[in-house]
Amino acid sequence: MVDHRRDGGAGVPPESLAVVLEYVRVALRELKFGHVTLVVQDGRVVQVDRFEKIRVRES
Repeated sequence: MVDHRRDGGAGVPPESLAVVLEYVRVALRELKFGHVTLVVQDGRVVQVDRFEKIRVRES
């Protein structure tokens, strides 16, 4: 894998990565149908979107 980050490859501070991962965990929790999207700008996650579909069953 090639590193194309503009920060010289220093990466994301561990505390920032932990925060992003927690947002992803929360977004995935109890999600049955849908998707989670990460928006990345300049090599950093700036937004976590959760899209949930609710399936309605006929009785």
